Amino acid sequence: MKFLLRLVVVFILLSFILKIFGCTNMGQRIDPTVTNWFEDKKWDKRLLIFNDVGDNVELQLELLNSLPEELEDRDILLVQLTREGSVSNTAKLKAPPMSGSRKRFGIPESEYQMVLVGKDGRVKRRYNALVQPEEIFACIDSMPMRIREMQGLSEKPDDSVGLVDSKLLFDFSDENDIHPWFLLLDGVMGGKSTGNLSAQDGVLTFSGQTSLENNGGFSSIQSTVPRSAMEQMDSFKIKLKGDGRKWILAARKFDTPTADDYWASFETSGHWEEVVIPVSTMRRRVYGFRMFGSIKPEEIKGISFYMYDKNAGPFELQLKSLWSLKNKN
Repeated sequence: MKFLLRLVVVFILLSFILKIFGCTNMGQRIDPTVTNWFEDKKWDKRLLIFNDVGDNVELQLELLNSLPEELEDRDILLVQLTREGSVSNTAKLKAPPMSGSRKRFGIPESEYQMVLVGKDGRVKRRYNALVQPEEIFACIDSMPMRIREMQGLSEKPDDSVGLVDSKLLFDFSDENDIHPWFLLLDGVMGGKSTGNLSAQDGVLTFSGQTSLENNGGFSSIQSTVPRSAMEQMDSFKIKLKGDGRKWILAARKFDTPTADDYWASFETSGHWEEVVIPVSTMRRRVYGFRMFGSIKPEEIKGISFYMYDKNAGPFELQLKSLWSLKNKN
């Protein structure tokens, strides 16, 4: 009994330490200033981002600012990358550091480029020369999300799942939605499980083999999610094809992976299917052990898919898309 009590105390202390420091050595390096600023605009604004090089900047801004109603109608925010990071078609909002913004969107440092970023946070077009606003507006008006806006519709999945609103978080036919995902295996704890992440034909495939050697037995893929991903939402919807084994979707309150997250398990049939997981069903785990605590949708900063069914053997999970949802109830 004393041993169990000591074990619980150790886990609680570890959980507290991880909450303060996170496991930054287990995940990606993230520039929080840049990431947070742009994630705050996601699903709310489309961005036209300029680097401050050459004469085209002022000419392009003049053309665009001459059509304020068109910009407002399409929720376009103009961001000029200067040392101050000014925003030109609103009150002077302070944007994140220039170098981090360039790196995030792959904008060259020494030559002019304007980048169109959609409400989903992905780059849609790059312009290396002066362009007429009508060409930009036509590009935006052809986007599925913009078409739904003009029709007065919100982002909705099919009615078969009984949902009234949604946000597309990851579409794995888009290369930009593949890059944030990375492997985290039980090797960090001395285990022997393997994992591989690949993408082809619009499908992200996570495969490998779990091993129970050295008290291991898990493999996972991890990603951050936009800060606005779960605002007014309460569930996840995943279009996937599993291998017949039981899988886990985990959510966390930190940008980087920790051993303190919230799990919900789901069965897979071996066929393509849609799985809906309410956040309210996710239960806290620390190093796989059940702990007290819950997570609110708006607290979610990262998600993971785990193979951790305490069985050794091959696994494979194929993913097409991931949504956040709001249920009718």
